[in-house]
Amino acid sequence: MDRLSEIRHLIKSVAGTDQKPDAFHLMEVTGIEEDTCRAKLGDLEIPEIRLSSIFKGAENGILIIPEIGSIILVADLSMGELRDLVAIAYSEIQSIRIRKEDTTIYHDKDTVRIETGKNTFYMDKESTSFSLGESNVRIESGLIRLNSGTNEGLTKVKEVTARLNEIERDINTLKDLWNGWQPVNTTLEPDATFLHSTMAAWAVARLTETSQASIENTKVTH
Repeated sequence: MDRLSEIRHLIKSVAGTDQKPDAFHLMEVTGIEEDTCRAKLGDLEIPEIRLSSIFKGAENGILIIPEIGSIILVADLSMGELRDLVAIAYSEIQSIRIRKEDTTIYHDKDTVRIETGKNTFYMDKESTSFSLGESNVRIESGLIRLNSGTNEGLTKVKEVTARLNEIERDINTLKDLWNGWQPVNTTLEPDATFLHSTMAAWAVARLTETSQASIENTKVTH
């Protein structure tokens, strides 16, 4: 170091100007405005601290929102001038949003939401729901609702099959009884004779009992 440089260095040391400015500060969050926040450095409240590392980066990237009153670590990209400030670490997080083109993922302490195109997934502490185009499903404790739910509950296929079989057996029994009946006097009972002959084709065509496989869609179960 030459004599002039040494003198310059000594003068800066005496004046205290040879110290590098702090590039990082711990600050207390006092407010949130979209993708920026306000925070206090000592008694000084500073606005427009970016919550995304680059300008407008939250529009297509990661946005982390801190809790009011929490502590954030702020990088001073202006090297001491407190102009270009970015939050880089958080003691408490209020929410996180990740956006990539038409897909957005949002999470806070109560909910998770994912949107991609026209499809949506949503979950909170009480329920989960998702939609794919025109179809949607909502799940709660002990309850699953498809679309609007206006068609009420799904069929219990085993019970329905058993009930249909009972009805079919009763109808077949009635047909057997009909087949076994003959008018006693066809001359005196012409109407009975006509009715018997008219119903003959119906009576001999027995019902085949419904099978569970014939009415069940195995791709949807409950």
